Amino acid sequence: MADFEHDEAEEVDIFTDEEGNEYYVHRYVDVGNKKYAILVYIDDSEEYDESAEECGCGDESCECDDDCEVEIARVETMADGEQAFVFIDPEDPEYDKVCEAYEKLMDSEPYEA
Repeated sequence: MADFEHDEAEEVDIFTDEEGNEYYVHRYVDVGNKKYAILVYIDDSEEYDESAEECGCGDESCECDDDCEVEIARVETMADGEQAFVFIDPEDPEYDKVCEAYEKLMDSEPYEA
């Protein structure tokens, strides 16, 4: 697996889970002495709801779908030196801590379009 430092110039890291689902690593976040990956699901299908493309408002009363599938995984170093992702359940308090750290990180960085 590639180096775990985030750099805008790096190639995109792709992760495939046991079920064959592919994710790209959006960002790495440090919380305490642990490293986490924000993983975004890669959907290969060309099928999507055209109303979601047109609207994208995120308003719950609207029937558009503005969600993307994001997972949080803890980066673990195995005994052989290889690194692996351990998915964190959204109900786990660890998940909330990572979300807070990610939000602070994103708030502190300037937005580049």
